[in-house]
Amino acid sequence: MDSKRYIHFGTFDAERYWRPDDVVSLPAIVDRQGQRIIAQMDQLLSIRCQPDDILMARTAFSPALRAALIEANIRFFEHPLPPFPQLQAEQMVSSLPATYNLAPYAVTNAVTALKHHWQFTSPLPDAENVARLSSKTWSNQWVISHQLPGDCEVITEVAQLRRYAMDQDSIGFILKDPYGVAGRGTIHITSSAVLENICRHLEKQIRSGIELVLLAQPFLPRRTDFSAHLYISESGNIEWLGFRQMQNNGFAYSGSGALTSSMIIRLTEERYQDLACKLATDIAQQGYFGPLCIDAMLLEDDRIIPVLEVNPRVSMGLLSLLLEKKFASEFAVDMCVWSVKITSTDFIERLLLQLDKQAVMAAQDRPGILPLSSATLLCPRGRLYFARVYPADRPEAAAGYEEQLLRALEASGGAL
Repeated sequence: MDSKRYIHFGTFDAERYWRPDDVVSLPAIVDRQGQRIIAQMDQLLSIRCQPDDILMARTAFSPALRAALIEANIRFFEHPLPPFPQLQAEQMVSSLPATYNLAPYAVTNAVTALKHHWQFTSPLPDAENVARLSSKTWSNQWVISHQLPGDCEVITEVAQLRRYAMDQDSIGFILKDPYGVAGRGTIHITSSAVLENICRHLEKQIRSGIELVLLAQPFLPRRTDFSAHLYISESGNIEWLGFRQMQNNGFAYSGSGALTSSMIIRLTEERYQDLACKLATDIAQQGYFGPLCIDAMLLEDDRIIPVLEVNPRVSMGLLSLLLEKKFASEFAVDMCVWSVKITSTDFIERLLLQLDKQAVMAAQDRPGILPLSSATLLCPRGRLYFARVYPADRPEAAAGYEEQLLRALEASGGAL
């Protein structure tokens, strides 16, 4: 991004609003607490802010956390949104200073409506086009057209799904919703019983006139996940931002940090950056501009799947990359998340006090632990997003900081 002033906002669930209403959904357990936490994740957009930017989050920061963030070079003006929990953040904005540019988490129809309502002149890509480009069917077609490994079969009939399953080995296969994200909308099918339950679930929806579009992919035992990050300007210029290594719990995000030097060397030798820039150029030619994340993975057999999916929006990997730039250059920074049991509404204040007592609170020029959000720490179980900051030449120090965080967590009345 440039030297202009921006307003940062948005709901971390864009795929839910990009997803067409007339396509089938996979069976899923509704996690109400998880949905409430996702609604509060917009505080993490503070990482993207420059000092003159405005952050419009659903919930105001704890003053103690705000002070800690300032010490870590995370500065912004705060403009909390009004309390309407049933609405998207984009639907709750009551006023906007027109001299700023919009920097949404993702471009959805609600963002476009917001721009028109407040007569903003800052450019945004077309929301319907962004939704199309975000679909796994689009990225899968790009993979096929470039003859890359890791392509999926697009499933449009239940009989086709059954035939596909018959051709797979005992480790099963992955069935994906084109708009699934962070583990939601992805099922690892390992038995005929699971398959038949899903087929019945799909057939019921098809009988009501809903279209079947899913993606099936052989199960690929992974060694690690990684992502590439780029920024596309309105004129179509491509800026390379970097790589991040992802830590996933199953299919769900659990953290991200620097990619290993050996992996960077390999990707450089295999000209991965050229491939990523080619994809970014193609997506720019189709009308998109803004942040772009390409998810990929290294398999147990040492093969690379270069494009798993494409995210034309802000991503956790991008926030992790920007977070590292807030700290002194001698530090490596991992962005982590723990699911924590919480028994009090002042938990964040207690945790910050304990981190201070243990002299482990990170700052711009000091390693340690830095909590990143107070709003996601909901009772009885919330999520603790935090930065783990350690000397780049001593990666073994990271584990020690986590041990101190665990002690601080327990002393604050929390638990894993």
